[in-house]
Amino acid sequence: MPDALRTPMSRDAFFAWADRQEGRYEFDGLQPIAMVGGTVGHSLITGNLLRALGSRLAGTGCRALGPDAGIGTVGDSVRYPDVVVTCSTLRLEDRLVAKPMVVFEVISPTSIRTDRVTKLLEYQAVPSIRRSVGTSSSKRPRWR
Repeated sequence: MPDALRTPMSRDAFFAWADRQEGRYEFDGLQPIAMVGGTVGHSLITGNLLRALGSRLAGTGCRALGPDAGIGTVGDSVRYPDVVVTCSTLRLEDRLVAKPMVVFEVISPTSIRTDRVTKLLEYQAVPSIRRSVGTSSSKRPRWR
């Protein structure tokens, strides 16, 4: 990764580089940004969103995709929201979701600035995105 820190990468160079890495990365348009593992609460919220949206979107031609579905934002940036909704045709080999309509970020105390400021501004610049939704993973869920 030293070369990535010295000179800006292109989106294509990022994907080629990321394919050779063991960890997960987003791309801020200049360099890779490491993505760390989340919490059980984060995973529960993401799973609940995917199930609820999958049920709600059934038969509409729209789909909810999980955190491996990337979206291209401003410049060459690549972000991986926790959930993204699209109504466009999906091709299994695509790296980016075409025309994302809604993005969901599960926000943790360690990612609050990036998720609520940086990513929000990037998502607002994507013409097809109608809504971006953030929910906190730090609140303790009530079990019944």
